[in-house]
Amino acid sequence: MRQLAVVAMVASIAAGCASYEPAIPPSIALANVELVRPGLLRQDLVLDLRIGNPNNFDIPIDGLTFRLDIDGQPFAEGYSNQRLTVPRLSEVSIPVAATTDTFAIVRQIMSLGDRQEIRYRMHGYAYIAELAGSRRIPYEREGTLSLDPGTRRPAPGITPDRLLLVPL
Repeated sequence: MRQLAVVAMVASIAAGCASYEPAIPPSIALANVELVRPGLLRQDLVLDLRIGNPNNFDIPIDGLTFRLDIDGQPFAEGYSNQRLTVPRLSEVSIPVAATTDTFAIVRQIMSLGDRQEIRYRMHGYAYIAELAGSRRIPYEREGTLSLDPGTRRPAPGITPDRLLLVPL
């Protein structure tokens, strides 16, 4: 009887493993960049990030780190300990704090010319909450941002009157 119970348990575990789909990492994209506190040497920014979940189950995010490169040059970096759950097959937007130095902004203004969009690369680590802590998953995303003010919107939870557009 005991052997039959062990065989049944092994068979059910094997069947569960056979139907297990590995998790696809979340996608993290940059939606907007806004200046919240200008300074002489350091600029405080809010990055509006879209976190997408391509899986058929919720993903509990326990924090993330990021670095933003613009047109191939380092621009800003930061981290967030914000906890959130990204529902299955959907995405959420979150504002995160970042810092840059004045020289990075000046460099971007000088290289801008009359372009209406800029190329960016965002990379870092997302921390996925698990029973025994969290697992660090690397991510990278490349894309473009429009410089047309008519296409921008403030990050959720941030009032537009206290934000200035970053003059990239």
